[in-house]
Amino acid sequence: MRDLEELLNDPHMHGRGMLEVVDHYDYGPVVLPNSPLRFHGTDTVPTRVSPRVGEHNDDVYGGCWVCPPTITAAARRGSDLTWKMPRKPRRTAACC
Repeated sequence: MRDLEELLNDPHMHGRGMLEVVDHYDYGPVVLPNSPLRFHGTDTVPTRVSPRVGEHNDDVYGGCWVCPPTITAAARRGSDLTWKMPRKPRRTAACC
């Protein structure tokens, strides 16, 4: 039976693409598992680290009813941006 260090350094596992070394933004190079499935004629899915909390807030909330300063303020606080969708859009003179 192999121990964890032996498994993570196995050249066969790396050669088959089942383990990949990826640069993590906080920890440097780390070994991550990849899918062992390979399909003829298709590219492999690139292995990447998980996103940081709030890293994709601009992409997710950018097209919604949340203004960019609110997104930026939430990211600066280090909090996740959660909000409730209004029941009905408000009608004002500017939008009528």
